[in-house]
Amino acid sequence: MYSVKKLSLFVVICSLFILFSQPVPAQTQGPDLQKGIAEYQQENYEEALDSLMKARNAQPKSSLPAYYLGMTYKNLENYGEARKYLKSTIALKPEIKEAVLELAEVNYDMGNYQEAYDLLVAAEKENVRPAQTAYVKGLVLLGMDRNLEAVKAFQTARDLSPALVQAANYQIGQAYLKEGNTASSQEEVDSYFAEAEKSFQAVIENNPDTDMAAFAQNFIELLEKKKQEPKNIRAYIGVHRQYDDNVILKPGDDIGLELPSNQSDSRWVITGGLEYIPVKRKPLDYSAHYSFYKSIHDDLSSYDVDSHSVALFPSRIIDDISKVGVALRYNHTWVDDDEYLGMATITPTYTRHIGKKHTIQSYLSYTTKDFLVNTSAGVEDRDADVYSASVSWFSFFKQDRGIFVPFMESFEMSAFGENEGYFNLLYEFSKEATDGSNWEYIGNKVGVIYLIPLLQNAKLRLAGDVKYLDFTNVHTVFNKERRDIVYGVSSLLFYKFREDLDLQLLYSFRSDDSNIGLYDYNRNVYSIGLEYRYQ
Repeated sequence: MYSVKKLSLFVVICSLFILFSQPVPAQTQGPDLQKGIAEYQQENYEEALDSLMKARNAQPKSSLPAYYLGMTYKNLENYGEARKYLKSTIALKPEIKEAVLELAEVNYDMGNYQEAYDLLVAAEKENVRPAQTAYVKGLVLLGMDRNLEAVKAFQTARDLSPALVQAANYQIGQAYLKEGNTASSQEEVDSYFAEAEKSFQAVIENNPDTDMAAFAQNFIELLEKKKQEPKNIRAYIGVHRQYDDNVILKPGDDIGLELPSNQSDSRWVITGGLEYIPVKRKPLDYSAHYSFYKSIHDDLSSYDVDSHSVALFPSRIIDDISKVGVALRYNHTWVDDDEYLGMATITPTYTRHIGKKHTIQSYLSYTTKDFLVNTSAGVEDRDADVYSASVSWFSFFKQDRGIFVPFMESFEMSAFGENEGYFNLLYEFSKEATDGSNWEYIGNKVGVIYLIPLLQNAKLRLAGDVKYLDFTNVHTVFNKERRDIVYGVSSLLFYKFREDLDLQLLYSFRSDDSNIGLYDYNRNVYSIGLEYRYQ
């Protein structure tokens, strides 16, 4: 679906403050208050805090020190403190009507959309800066996904103030864009996107030399391109050349559960996938996925892997900031042309947005593993039921979290998705109950991912994780309980030649430090490849 990018509000809000600011009621001003206000007006916010705090202590029942303290913290982007003092202002005398609007903006910045909306309704009744109130109300309604109501608010702001015409038209375009992304029919999608294009065109016509006009032009070009693209289907295919200094069967991360070959080899790796997303996406949503992985070794052909996965992701929106879903997956793997492993997984998830740049996600998961050929019986039988639980936190750069589809629901085509960068921290608890006593364990894993924009066409993905494996039973051969620490780091550099083609350079290192020497493990993988996307 089409991504929605919010233009930075800094210039707009500053302009609104200058344009619509009204003098607050005159009050007795001591020297500290006068000095604090003077520093604030000169934008020396750190210096203003000391004087304003003294004035606040000297005049705790006066609204003016509290108001300027709130405004100072607001400009310092300390929204928690700004909210505290602006709320105090509203309760003090004499009344400062502007404090209601400023408090609404602070709540918007904190992602407290309902509280911001209630304050804006009060500001409308008091006729506080009507144009600015309407504009901020539109932003809040956008955050609440009440997109068509937001359009009306921006239209009101545009009609009330010529200075807001360009900014309001830009936000109207964003609102229609969001509504089109969640429309229930293709006819509605096309209609809303057409309205969005008209609004962006009006932005350019108003003043083509502004940054906002440049953003609008980018959206127009993307909308034109989108008309030529398939509506529901994305696909990718990648070809990679790799060198592996310790080949294993499993292409995944839990190498502590695979015995190493202690042999190096080069290989070709081919990856690919297909995703189907229906146009109707809200409040009920689902997507379907297919992906494959195939490795062809130069010498160790007995380690060739052919793996295929299918998945279905139904989900439901709970409210403006949260949703629930379930991931249903099945994977079937062949090794050296023989059936090797079948895995079925069900993963209920809960996702919640916190503010505009953070997301937290938790999930429970159950997997059944069925080894299909050459499996050992008795104590070495690795058929298993796997239970796990995880919590994951994301912090996004440059863009709000509303664009991001969390990792358990995503079908990541490449790093050139809809976010410019993010930091991810996760913890996972797991229990693998195997039929054979030698492989049953409890695991605790901590991981981090850091996606860094380097240049316009380049991104770097750094990742690391540590997993502690506490095997439940005494090993029947070595006569002691096995303890492993499996850890790894990787760096993946993406360079985008064009919109549908990436160069990918990978280095990864993984190691297993076990108290049973047989399972000690070090592995380095080097890779270079190309990925083509159709989306």
